[in-house]
Amino acid sequence: MDDIKFDEFYNKIYNNSELIDKLESNRLKLFWQYKIQMILYFIIPPLILFLLSIQLNLKGKILFCLYFPIIFVLIFFLYKYFRQVYENKFKRYIKYHIIKFLINNISELKWFQRSNKAEYKPVSLIPDEDIINSELYRLFNIRFIDDEYNGMYKGISFNISETKFYYNTGRGYYSSYVWGWIFKGVIIKFDINKVIKNKTIILSKNEIPLQRIFNITSIMGFILLFIPVFYILINEIFVKNRTVIELLPVYYLIIVALILMLCVIISVFLDFKKEEQRNKKKNKVALENSKFMKKFDVYSSDQIEARYLISPAFMERFYNFKTIFNAKKIKCSFYDSSLMIAISTNKNLFEIGSLFKSIKDKDCIKQFFMELEIIYNMIDYFKLDEKTGL
Repeated sequence: MDDIKFDEFYNKIYNNSELIDKLESNRLKLFWQYKIQMILYFIIPPLILFLLSIQLNLKGKILFCLYFPIIFVLIFFLYKYFRQVYENKFKRYIKYHIIKFLINNISELKWFQRSNKAEYKPVSLIPDEDIINSELYRLFNIRFIDDEYNGMYKGISFNISETKFYYNTGRGYYSSYVWGWIFKGVIIKFDINKVIKNKTIILSKNEIPLQRIFNITSIMGFILLFIPVFYILINEIFVKNRTVIELLPVYYLIIVALILMLCVIISVFLDFKKEEQRNKKKNKVALENSKFMKKFDVYSSDQIEARYLISPAFMERFYNFKTIFNAKKIKCSFYDSSLMIAISTNKNLFEIGSLFKSIKDKDCIKQFFMELEIIYNMIDYFKLDEKTGL
């Protein structure tokens, strides 16, 4: 997967492929369709409106100036919509075939296209139970799965899942009572041939559990809610001289709000207690690499095993995942003779090409090789082709 092998693949296979030539021709047609439509819809009409406005009287020009921002916003959203439509066409008719072509020429990799719809128990190469067992994420009950990949390198299998999940507090399937996204990105699981008796977790520095964030946000929401309520109460009592009986509905609202806020405060307290109990089972590990420790926190139930697993060579490879995938956050877990890496990013794995750039450009597929190479490098580090133990 080095530069020599990449250049050989690009020059001998990719660049000389009739399929790639045909797909590039299709991309150009799609690109010019997009460009012409943009000119017809978003350049000519505003220009005509501007020319017409010159002929208007003063009142008409004022009205035009008032409505122009609305027209501009409407044009902007229409532009975004049409751009997305054409990008989806590119993905459906061109990108799909490029990925299929690349994968067919890399025998170790298999591609599984999922529905990318909300599911409580979706079929996945990396089941929900594995994610929960890794302790990287616990609080989720709905999951979306996009593309998944199963790879084989040096006789060892690894699974990749582009996924996102969140926690739904409502009863119904499409309930509006949703706390928010828990994770969006890429999860990679390696079945490493090492005897891992304990659990070691690497987290982005000072990562706050999402449940605690939601609870604290709820408290702040209640406080903000009280501000207008107290303003109304003070105004009614001291300005309008209302009696207590007349203000009973307002008092009732305050009591209900106080009870709800008290419940949330108790929830926050219990959440802190749960975190304390979990951390008692795993101690914080101090490693010698100060640069790594500034960016990550390490917890393990076995200090010696953690230091064995997280060597300087592993730290370098682990941080490379963050760089290559342009990740916001990254964390991993060693558990049950497995390694799971969760990469928080908006970027799709193996993103190939663009409507606005030739698919025959080297950079179009080099990122594909870089992402695959970093996965192979992690496998090489652990020498997964050899069964080893501590």
